Amino acid sequence: MCNLSEGILKQGLEQGIEIGKAQGIQEGELISAIKLTKNLIKSSEIDVYKAMALLDLPQDIRKNVIEEINKEK
Repeated sequence: MCNLSEGILKQGLEQGIEIGKAQGIQEGELISAIKLTKNLIKSSEIDVYKAMALLDLPQDIRKNVIEEINKEK
């Protein structure tokens, strides 16, 4: 019985680590996308939509990029 619970615990920890890594990568990508978009807006004097298109940002993060940029205005 003890070995079973240790196996389950180990599997749960491994799954938790993988989920955490994936979330960290997604958050890092979003932060990078926000920074790149801001820099392009400032340097080229274009709007956020044009900047995201030029950077070819994935559609699923564009809403979050816009929200973060608008928070700072």
